This record gives sequence, structure tokens and C-alpha cells, in this order.
Amino acid sequence: MRKMLLTALLTMMGLGAFAIETVPIKGSIISPTDQFIQYTGRISFANPERPAWNFPGIQIVASFEGTSLRMIAKPRSGYFMTQIDQAEPFKVAFRGERDSVVTLATALPNGVHTVKLMYAIEGYEFYPEFWGFVLDKGKKLVETPALPTRKIEFIGNSITCGYGNEGLKKEEGFDYATENHYYSYASITARNLEAQHWVVARSGIGAYRNYGEAKTGSPGSCMPMQYDIPQ
Repeated sequence: MRKMLLTALLTMMGLGAFAIETVPIKGSIISPTDQFIQYTGRISFANPERPAWNFPGIQIVASFEGTSLRMIAKPRSGYFMTQIDQAEPFKVAFRGERDSVVTLATALPNGVHTVKLMYAIEGYEFYPEFWGFVLDKGKKLVETPALPTRKIEFIGNSITCGYGNEGLKKEEGFDYATENHYYSYASITARNLEAQHWVVARSGIGAYRNYGEAKTGSPGSCMPMQYDIPQ
């Protein structure tokens, strides 16, 4: 009986190992270190092949050749707002345990296009990372229009993050699916003023004491400490 159980267990383990195999990525893979990718915001390049961050509003901009675009990111990195050329922005998600490649565009006119990405949520629970792009075979990135020279830094809490601004009812509790920094006052202001915008924000954070914490303060996680974290 024990031998049968052991055989069954080994079989299941073998099937499980086989099930996680995936089809190799086809196309031209673009590294995060490509010279034509523009980054804006509090991003750590401690590992240049895995740019990482934990505040909302970081932006990644690139111009690419071809008819399609895919993005590679660490699984469970969260939500991004995406705009291709001047089309209406839309949200994409990396929420699954193995979702590392997401299609951003297909069937575009063959030519040069620009993608603008913005991280839509607070990332401190997700540890998000950008791993690059996938283009049509043989295509590459090209020089991107220069970033605005004006810069604005927004320091804040939930209202700056965009907490619940896509919710349907004010009674709804927190959910990453209804938080969208793209539609926050900070992001809208920066777009209207044609400025780069940098964000240091987290829901409930305080200058001295975080929401719901002791009156003696939150020295280990309040805004001064978060702001001074090296990137």
C-alpha cells in the first residue's frame, strides 16, 4: 500500500513539474537596459535587468518598430495603465503566479509607435519589477521624444495614491483593483502642466504617525523614513 501511495505521489509530482513548462517567448526581446527606454519616478536600478519600485506613478516610455508589443514583468507585479500613441489609456494586470508576459498591442500599422506605462497602484506588497518588452521579430526600439523639462514631486497618502477612485460605492473597502494613480489629482495635474511627475505616497502614511498606529508615532515606517529609502 505504501509503495502504491509513493508511486502515486511521485507521478503527481512529475505531472506538476511538467505542467509549469511554458512555450518560449517568440520575437525580439528588449532588455530593461536598452538605451531608448525612458524611466521616471522612484525606481531602483540595483539590478539593471530588474528595475524595481514600490510607489505608484512610476513611468516607462519607449518608441518601438513593428505591429505589436508585449511587456515582461515579475509575476504578481500588479496593475499598469498603458497608452499606445494617442489612443485611450487602458489598464493591464500582472496578478497571476506565472503571469510574466502581457500583450499591450497587436495589429498596429507597421511603423513606429510609442508606449507610455504608469504603475497604477501601491507596490509595497507586490515588489514589482519590469523585465522588458517583446517586439515583432527583427524589430527594435528607436529614440523616444524627450521627456518634459518641468518636474513635480508629489508627497502624500491615499488620496495621492488614488485609493478607491475606480470604486462604485464609497462604502467599498480597499482593493487594488479600484485604486488607480493615473486618475489621481497628482497624475492629472502633471499631465495638464506637461510635467514629469515623481511620487512618494502610501495609503495611511503620516509625517509622524501612520493611520491607526500608536500616538507615540511610527518611526519605522512614517513618511520621513520612507522618503529617505535609497533608490
